[in-house]
Amino acid sequence: MKIGLNGTCFNDRPSGAKQRFIGIYGELVKRLPEAEIVVYEPIDCRVGAWFDDAPNVTVRRTPVPSQGCAQKLLRGLFYWPTAISREGFDIFEAFNIPNVKAPTGKTLLTIHDIRGMRSESGVLKRAAFKVFLERTLRAADHVITVSEAMKVEILGFFPWVPISVIYNGLDLDAFDTVKESNLETVRIKYSLPESFLLAVGHLEPRKNYLKLIDAMVQLRDRGQPCNLIIIGNDSGQRQMIESKTQAVGLR
Repeated sequence: MKIGLNGTCFNDRPSGAKQRFIGIYGELVKRLPEAEIVVYEPIDCRVGAWFDDAPNVTVRRTPVPSQGCAQKLLRGLFYWPTAISREGFDIFEAFNIPNVKAPTGKTLLTIHDIRGMRSESGVLKRAAFKVFLERTLRAADHVITVSEAMKVEILGFFPWVPISVIYNGLDLDAFDTVKESNLETVRIKYSLPESFLLAVGHLEPRKNYLKLIDAMVQLRDRGQPCNLIIIGNDSGQRQMIESKTQAVGLR
């Protein structure tokens, strides 16, 4: 079996999609040693290095950048048709739009969200995104998403899409090495309270942190105050989150 993975949307920036890719396909490489797996990496990140030089993995360096829709589209138009036509894949999976349909085998698409379809994107941007998204979905023989909620949302716009849910996983064995001394070191380093709520995600509107702060205010006003810790890269909303936190008196 020959499997192609279009990993050109990934880079060194932390994300749930990246962790899912490393976790699922890192395990797939080990469990299918007889399969030939070709990983396409962007020009600005060594995605292939995430597979620890596995003997059944071949890395293809592409001219496609990990970010920038216009550049990804333009460079991909010239690269992909020739690149995958000679491979003879049984399965080719993509993780971003626009998708590329392999001339052989089955083409899969893993999609985490359709944020461009939401009202905050604006009318023109939303219309353009819908065109690209529909073309991408039609290029896939089957679509994979990460939750039932996202499956329902996608089918609400495109009811004809063949779609399945594969949840994000958690390797519990990774926590076996955590000791109480490790926990205490982290608590001291970051001055953490004994108990707290933890929210992890980039600081951006779709993560709904402003609503989360509203919920914290309600808990405080009901006499049930608790601590909240937010961890994430600033994707444009950090200042707004900090300003609101101060405005409502949540130190």
